[in-house]
This record gives sequence, structure tokens and C-alpha cells, in this order.
Amino acid sequence: MDVSYDLEETMLMKLVEERHPDVEDPIELFYIDDEGEELRAQYAEEIRASSDFDDAIAKQFINCNIEHFRHFNVNEAQLEQLGTLLTKEYLQQLEFQQHLVEQFKELLNLQEMSWIRPDRIHNL
Repeated sequence: MDVSYDLEETMLMKLVEERHPDVEDPIELFYIDDEGEELRAQYAEEIRASSDFDDAIAKQFINCNIEHFRHFNVNEAQLEQLGTLLTKEYLQQLEFQQHLVEQFKELLNLQEMSWIRPDRIHNL
């Protein structure tokens, strides 16, 4: 499972590259220039309203394989809760995406968790 906190930001950067190929640093444009901040807000709203964004969020949960948690002695009630928790709909109703991680850890009684970026798994 790969839930990206910066999915919107990644899509914003891609949109700037497509629409403003002359801009060398989208971060500078968005966060330093007052007009850029307005542009960022406009683009972010556009992205959040797009079906591409909705699809990208949903895609993060396609391979959750909740049933595999049985190998870790996760009971049926927990599996059911995971099935609710690990969905696009649940993530979108949260005020902060990071709360999903805290709820995941609490549900499974995990005290500590390490983060591994999917693009770095081959380095383990």
C-alpha cells in the first residue's frame, strides 16, 4: 500500500511544468511570489475537482490486500475496520491525511512504525 501525503503537491508540480515550461522552480513560484500563491490555490482547486485526482487517490488503495493481515493474527473485527479505514472515501473525509496513519496504528495496536518509500524497497 502506498498512500502519498504529497499526491496533490506532485500533481501541482506536474501541472506547472505542463502549463508554464518557462518556470524553472515551481516551488519558488508557488510559495514566494504573492501571485504564485494565488495561482497555486487556483491549480490546487482545479486538481482536487478533477477525476484524475480522484482516480489517483483510489489507486493508492487498490492493492491493500486486507485479508493478508490475517497472517499477523488480526481478528475479523479489525479486518472489517481496516476495510473501512483503507479506502478513498475514508481518507477524503479526514481533516488531515496523517490521521489515517494514527488510526491504522491504533487499530492494530502498533507502537512504532517505519516508513519505507515504495521506490526504495529494492534497496532494503
